[in-house]
Amino acid sequence: MENNKESLDLSREVLSKKVWHPEKEPWHPDKAKMKLAYIVLGGIFAYFIITLICFSLSNFGYFDLVVSNSLFEILKTGLLPIVTLILGYYFSKT
Repeated sequence: MENNKESLDLSREVLSKKVWHPEKEPWHPDKAKMKLAYIVLGGIFAYFIITLICFSLSNFGYFDLVVSNSLFEILKTGLLPIVTLILGYYFSKT
């Protein structure tokens, strides 16, 4: 095998200031925690909106009232307390 491959010279390549700053930290743990909290709370909000839609559709007969009540009970008694405990524990470790 011949070694005729051109070598790539990267000695003059400079990273753009938009890509990397030596003064700034590219990832911050507090921002990651807040993003996680936004995602979790957004999921709970979406579940709540879906439950409200199911409940309002059950008033018009398009959806079963028992199912919408059970969705709301799952949200009220299961999901909210567990998420509150987990997020409280997660944020108290800082």
